Amino acid sequence: MSATLVLSLTFIDYQFKVVLRGSLQNDELAGFMGSFYGFAGLLALAVQVFAAGKLLTRFGVMTAILVFPAALFMGSVAMMFMPVLALAVAVKGSDKVLGDTINSSVNQLVMLPIPAEWRNRAKGFLDGVVRNGAKGIAGISLIALSPLLSIEQFSIVVAILLVGCIVAAVKVKGAYLKTLLSTLKTRGSGDMDDAELDFMDPASIDLLTETLKSTDKQQVIYSLRTLCGMESFDLMPSVAALLRHPAEEVVVETLIQMERRKFPRMEEELLAFLPATAGAIKAQALITLAATADERFLDFLSDNLEDDGREIKAGAIAGLIKYYGIEGMFRAVGTLKELLESRDEEDRMAMAALFGQIGIKLFYKPLIPLLKDGSPLVRKFALQSAARLQVPELASYAVALLRNSDTRPHALEALASYDEALIIPLLEPYFAEAAEAPLHLPKVYERIGTQGALDKLLAHYSASGFEMKGMLLEAMTRMKSGHAQADKAKVTELIVKEAELYERFSEKMARLGENAAYEQVLEAASQLRSTIVRRIFQLLELIYEAGTIQAVYSSWSEGDARQQANAMEVMDQLLQGQVRIELARIMTARGAEPGVHSKGSAQSSEINDSFSWLLEQGDEWLADVIRHTLGTGLPEERAELAERMERVRVLAKYPLFRELTGRGLSAVAASLRTVRVERGDVIFRVNDPGDSLYLLQSGTVGIYRNDEKIDERKQGDSFGQTAILVNRPRTATVIAEENGVLWRLDSADFYDTLFDKTDIAMAMMKMLSRRLRTVLAHHHDPAANEPEEAAEPPEGAELAAAAKENLSETTADAASEAQDAQGLLLRRVLVLQKIGLFAHLSQEDIVQLARIVEEVAYEAGETVVRMDEYGDALFGIIEGNVRVHRGGDTVAILGEGDCFGEMAVIDSGPRSASCTAVVPTVLLQLHREQVFSLCAQNMDVLKCLMRVLSDRLKGLL
Repeated sequence: MSATLVLSLTFIDYQFKVVLRGSLQNDELAGFMGSFYGFAGLLALAVQVFAAGKLLTRFGVMTAILVFPAALFMGSVAMMFMPVLALAVAVKGSDKVLGDTINSSVNQLVMLPIPAEWRNRAKGFLDGVVRNGAKGIAGISLIALSPLLSIEQFSIVVAILLVGCIVAAVKVKGAYLKTLLSTLKTRGSGDMDDAELDFMDPASIDLLTETLKSTDKQQVIYSLRTLCGMESFDLMPSVAALLRHPAEEVVVETLIQMERRKFPRMEEELLAFLPATAGAIKAQALITLAATADERFLDFLSDNLEDDGREIKAGAIAGLIKYYGIEGMFRAVGTLKELLESRDEEDRMAMAALFGQIGIKLFYKPLIPLLKDGSPLVRKFALQSAARLQVPELASYAVALLRNSDTRPHALEALASYDEALIIPLLEPYFAEAAEAPLHLPKVYERIGTQGALDKLLAHYSASGFEMKGMLLEAMTRMKSGHAQADKAKVTELIVKEAELYERFSEKMARLGENAAYEQVLEAASQLRSTIVRRIFQLLELIYEAGTIQAVYSSWSEGDARQQANAMEVMDQLLQGQVRIELARIMTARGAEPGVHSKGSAQSSEINDSFSWLLEQGDEWLADVIRHTLGTGLPEERAELAERMERVRVLAKYPLFRELTGRGLSAVAASLRTVRVERGDVIFRVNDPGDSLYLLQSGTVGIYRNDEKIDERKQGDSFGQTAILVNRPRTATVIAEENGVLWRLDSADFYDTLFDKTDIAMAMMKMLSRRLRTVLAHHHDPAANEPEEAAEPPEGAELAAAAKENLSETTADAASEAQDAQGLLLRRVLVLQKIGLFAHLSQEDIVQLARIVEEVAYEAGETVVRMDEYGDALFGIIEGNVRVHRGGDTVAILGEGDCFGEMAVIDSGPRSASCTAVVPTVLLQLHREQVFSLCAQNMDVLKCLMRVLSDRLKGLL
């Protein structure tokens, strides 16, 4: 459409100038041109001020988009028969009067449904490629055609082009509606500006209005919010049906919109509706009734303060305080105080949610004690209210709650909901005091997701500690996958500094030599040095293609000599300047220097200097190891540290933790609880809930089933390893056979540690995944890597049904579009539910995954993955077939619904087979980073992945 319009305007401009030169000369021509552009400008101003808005509001975007090409078409047809100056002026004037006003506005508004991160790219492509390319083609065409065609014949060409433009505009209308509907289902209406919504096409409004009749609550709520964002939309005709909707959420949302819009005679509808309501619906109905601020209802609302239901009380309090001023506050304050000070958790939860409903920013102070409440549920609702109020004074309390895994997701949502210009200055001081900055603070910036937020994180990198640098990089790499881009010069500078730090570590470690007394220090320092290398590669991901850098790192750090050599060759070709030199030194040193060797005995002063420098690096684990090695500190501190080191040493012997670093083991060890038992004590019985692991420090325990001893455990053994990963009933009874000491690790504490320390979580999943690969390979199972197939989870039918609920009947045209969009979601859900890795995810989590995965198409014979390549994605087959083969030997033929590459999401390991499309095939593709991002936000997802891996290794741990 844009291209044909540009071509047409270029030819029209040529016609205008030719006719003008034939009619006017010299001074007349100059005077006419001045008058033409002057009057055209005045007319354009008048159209923009008096006509454009009304046209768009009344007829919508997709009707207005036809006005300009239709006017040009009619003028061009007239020019075929009468190529006179008056017509040429009228056609050219249409460009100025309509093109620069109505058409320009439409071009902006038609981008509305496109996600923000793609909108600028789309505009840039249209302006920079399509339109400029069309101008170039038009110029060449003029050179070729002007000697051959008359003015009348040029009008024929223009008319043909404009017909094409109008046809394209009609197609744009269909795409616009489809994209708009898809946008509503995936993002809601939050990304759309209210001002823009007033210009929505009537067909779009009809589509959304019909959606209000759907039984699907998500579609109805999205449509309701979008429509109510338009001042011209009248909700009242739909209110009665919406208040009878079977979904409570829809009824509550309808009442909220009624509260905001305050319809005439709204109280009549509410008074008829209230007697049949209860719970959350009645609470919101009371608030909506209070929105009328009618003194007649003051006593009625006050009476509800005595209701037995806390939700009803909360609704009455909110309505009185929000809409009845001092009088309402006076009546509600007694009940409010009573509930705030209640020992009943649910009372305080209701009050925590109340402040968000009231929505008065100045009325925030009573929320502070609730943000510090001992109940995680109370704090959760208080955070939701803080997100609605967005009061600067509450931000510090939300930041503090980032430290707790129970409240972290809600604290992130609350902080990210603030306006960027307000929240970032409030968060910046935390980075200045490293000890005060919660490790998960960068995730707030990640949620904000703007270029400014990424620039701030990058600026904090140099001054941050080891752990914080890791969190900063995780956040920045995920932000980079959107539209934010890191400054290449700044990143390059940071890479060089990290390389220098790597060299300093190597130098200090070399001075410590091979002294056995310093073995733990060298091991801890070596782990940090490896972390530095990983950070260098993560920094490279910010300025180069992330998949390439990840593949290089995997090949270099985990591959054989050939793969390492290939990885170094890629880096040598990709990088330039100082970064290339530094990374070549590091990558080469790894292969030639498996350990740290001293070239001679270091002086005592050099050793002391090395210890001092290592302590200054600010890593807590390394500092603990050094203090333990040197025996520094007070006697009580030394004793406490010695016990912690012993726990780390013992944990390292157990298979479940064997591949964790000392730092990871230290974090797990902090959660161990000492349990003393005497002979005959029952530690747990068969069928008791299994939620803890026991490590036997001294004594002996017997394992019994059906009153018969089947095994025993002694010092250094463990029992209950599976229970820590998968909560299931105990399969035996364990009894102490002599006095002893146990260390118990509870599942809840273990998962809290994993959720706090994502590197430990990833290491645990990698370990389980690799052990699964090894076991399966040992058993010659072709599913060891590709393909990964799993039994259909028991909730598959429910998930399918849940997805199908999204399919609804609207208008005839819209129904087809809705089915296309929801059918896309449905088929993704149906494939994802078959992937064993996600077998225990909730319906909501499966649908969330379905919204973020990609669909990729392959032609027959095209390779999807190659054997021995390192992978970072799993695939599910939506349509077609895939051949799994090793060389010429076929391992399997996979069809619709089958999956492969599942373990690659966990450990990025090498593919054990190649996969090739047999026929044209459509695949669902889910990247490792998408899964890990979901794990970092949702502990249930993390538990699910660990549970699946543990189930597969059941009996092998």
